[in-house]
Amino acid sequence: MASVLVVDDERCIRRGLSLILGRDGHRVVEARDGSEAFHKLGMMSFDVAIVDLRLPDVDGLEIVRAARGPGRQSEVVVITASTTPEVRARAIEVGACQVLTKPFTGRELRQAVDRAITRRLRKLEASRTAAGAREGSSYGAAVAAAMRYTGWSV
Repeated sequence: MASVLVVDDERCIRRGLSLILGRDGHRVVEARDGSEAFHKLGMMSFDVAIVDLRLPDVDGLEIVRAARGPGRQSEVVVITASTTPEVRARAIEVGACQVLTKPFTGRELRQAVDRAITRRLRKLEASRTAAGAREGSSYGAAVAAAMRYTGWSV
């Protein structure tokens, strides 16, 4: 399945999200604050990052920018207690693919992560297909076939 970074300063929320996603077969890495999140983003690549906007040491939007920055193309799901349209719009503007308002259900979390994974796979397929077309090969088609074979939606 996917590699997921969960960033939240509240231990019970971080652990709960990790347990739900881990049961679904995802490889989950936790970060308790912005500093730890930046470190983990520098050490590994993640398919999806789930980022709380309010962290003790940094604005969560900075982590969104880092996760979406050059060389890192994680899809980001922002979680927040704020319900204002401005907060949602700002998160999307800096690169989040979705915003979940706390409290949310396990089902809503799973749906958001599934959509983020599908979006990431489509982008990867599009870039590989374009690369294959430039090289005159069928590499993109082979990747798409392999993704379908392993159960990923393309």
